[in-house]
Amino acid sequence: MAVSLGIIARCDNRGIAYQTWEAVNALKPDRVLLVLLNDKHWPEEPGRFGRHNVHYVDTTLGNRVLDERKVRKFLDGLTSVFAVETLYDWDLADWSREAGCRTVVQANPEFFNHHRHPERAEPDEWVWPTEWMRDHEDLPLGSLLPVPAPTVASPTMASLESEELRVLHVAGHRALGDRNGTDLFFESLALIGSRVHVTVIGQDGQLPTGRLGRNVTIETNPKGVQDRWDLYRNQHVVVLPRRYGGLSLPAIEACASGVVPMMPAVPENSLWPILPLQARQGRLQRVPFGMVPTWAVRPNAIAHELDKLNRHRDSLAEARQRAIDWAEDNSWGSWEPAYRGVLP
Repeated sequence: MAVSLGIIARCDNRGIAYQTWEAVNALKPDRVLLVLLNDKHWPEEPGRFGRHNVHYVDTTLGNRVLDERKVRKFLDGLTSVFAVETLYDWDLADWSREAGCRTVVQANPEFFNHHRHPERAEPDEWVWPTEWMRDHEDLPLGSLLPVPAPTVASPTMASLESEELRVLHVAGHRALGDRNGTDLFFESLALIGSRVHVTVIGQDGQLPTGRLGRNVTIETNPKGVQDRWDLYRNQHVVVLPRRYGGLSLPAIEACASGVVPMMPAVPENSLWPILPLQARQGRLQRVPFGMVPTWAVRPNAIAHELDKLNRHRDSLAEARQRAIDWAEDNSWGSWEPAYRGVLP
């Protein structure tokens, strides 16, 4: 039987949609099951998948039930299906097995909760995008399968000759417990002594406020951008003082754009060529998985590292090159064989 691949995708402007969009473009599946969430807060663009063989199915975030007839039509003749984080309707795992098709889900530990719902069907294989929590006893065994760096046609990072250091913080959709460290970042702004221009991008319609150092300027966009690559335009460094979590799409996208990620110096961030921020253990955080450990970065440590980087532009140039090299070494072209290996 010839290998025939399906990918379950989304078309809003959030992380899973971007991940699945890149997977579709790289792996060129025979079919795409495009799940439409129909949430007015998150506009969808199904037209972006127009050149692919698309099967459409509706659901909602609260319901998570898919039309069995439409899904079975999508599955008919496929040998494997790839999804990110969820199958939306876990009965799809059983429907796939009945159709002679394997399902593979690239999951994020903080959102995994099958151990709380043993009645749910599971995919044939779980894979994990980073090492974070991969050895936890409540997570199923699964291989490490990182998210590759997208290809950026023409990176538009800030010139190294710019008088001010251009600093980005991606607040995004505010997750539980200030996951992205947005509150910590805003606390650091009053402590920066050098000339810095800060850009903060959110998605929820509001962002915190705080005092600024006298040489700091700021622009905020609480509603997000239409094109995610605009996030990294004219930036030197993206500060991501994350408190918990493994996968960080902004870190990966920043590297692809020639923008340097500054992140806590903890094991789960070692996949990327980061500028390290010293971190200490924080309090436990309740997430859908249960209780997970966190890290905390002192705001003065963020300010200190930005001032140091501003004074030593040679270090910034070296860090930028490491980011660009990492993105080239971890492209979809490099990781495609590993993906094909779990999608026979």
